[in-house]
Amino acid sequence: MRVIVRVSTALLLVLACTTWAWGAVVTCTWTGGAADNLWTTAGNWTPSRPGYGNPILLNDTTLNGGVPSTILVGATMPFGTDGTDNGLKITTSHDITFAKSGSGAAMQINSNSTVTIDPADGLGHTYIFASSPCPTAVNGHSDPTFDVRGSSVMVMDGGSVNLGPTSFTKKGTGTLRLGDATNPTWYFGVMAGGCNIQAGVLELKTGGLWSGASTTVNSWVNISSGATVWCENGSNSSGHWVSFKGNGQIVLNTALDHTGTVKTLTGYATTYAPGDVGTSGLLSIYGNVGFTLPNWSGTGCPTACTMNVDITGSGTTAGTDFDQLAISGTVQSYDSALHLLTNPLASCDLVVNGTGAVEGNSYTFLTSGNSLAAATFKSVTVNNTALPYTVAPIAGDLGYQIAFTPEPATMSLLVLGGLAMLKRRML
Repeated sequence: MRVIVRVSTALLLVLACTTWAWGAVVTCTWTGGAADNLWTTAGNWTPSRPGYGNPILLNDTTLNGGVPSTILVGATMPFGTDGTDNGLKITTSHDITFAKSGSGAAMQINSNSTVTIDPADGLGHTYIFASSPCPTAVNGHSDPTFDVRGSSVMVMDGGSVNLGPTSFTKKGTGTLRLGDATNPTWYFGVMAGGCNIQAGVLELKTGGLWSGASTTVNSWVNISSGATVWCENGSNSSGHWVSFKGNGQIVLNTALDHTGTVKTLTGYATTYAPGDVGTSGLLSIYGNVGFTLPNWSGTGCPTACTMNVDITGSGTTAGTDFDQLAISGTVQSYDSALHLLTNPLASCDLVVNGTGAVEGNSYTFLTSGNSLAAATFKSVTVNNTALPYTVAPIAGDLGYQIAFTPEPATMSLLVLGGLAMLKRRML
């Protein structure tokens, strides 16, 4: 059975003021004692209505089964204390709607605070924080964490969602959904930082994906192994420099299991870097990818998309010895005005770190669902190796590889050595 909890951005804050204690800080638990379902009413809390720095709790124990169908928030209310993990914790297994009762309602998460969703019955409940038409669903300070556990879903619907300005973390096996079917999130930004998607699903119903605070800021998305970023309607990086890295997956499809309509990720000057710095990884994208030239210029700005490939091991296993970007759909390139180019890789620079390259080995760093037979990268740079190499499509043309071939002199020596051995055997 799926339980739906409706919450308004600020309403997140509405949730709770109980005796659940984080150190010496007083925790405020929602009781609904005043029976008016208003966040601002002191009688709905114990020991008191939460203020700045108070952790907030909404559980089943203090509610005694009297969970309201609606909790109303009428003003912007912060929760959590800067420099601590104090924040909001929801353990109730009941349906709740968090809705706006006035203009300006918004949730503000203070630095290093955590939102924890952990229903006591362990079932897949849905908690909806309804902010529309509020322009900012979440105004996050530095490093907020969303820990959505089990198969639960936390939804922030409508408007723009800023989970910056430095970074945010998604934990837990559940889903953090930005936007819903009727109120898609039209802008989602991580500003000058990035996203750590450690587990579960980050689901985006949006027209814009990550965006830096300026054209010289590199925003990043690190997707851990087993974690998923799901863009149901396709996305773009809204004209700013973004890096996708890690060992997880990006789903560009109307269905999480890839059975729906395939969508496209078009990112201006986007960087794709499987794994992390100095380590190899396998980053999977289920959908189409469009490498797109930037629609701006300036000092320090990239001039194209970039594919970073690290070769770190002595073997030839993708994700272990070298990086691989696996794209199930088509690979295309666009100019800065989003005009399709004939060369699928024309808008992408290839940068290879050949530290672990072995003479004679080849590494398939890109796979695709369309032919790359006539494709060539905008530029190719290979660092940290003196070995000769070739960069070309793989057999069947559904991907690209770099091969480190023996030098001609080495080949001659091998041939001469082989002939000498054959002559000795004949004697």
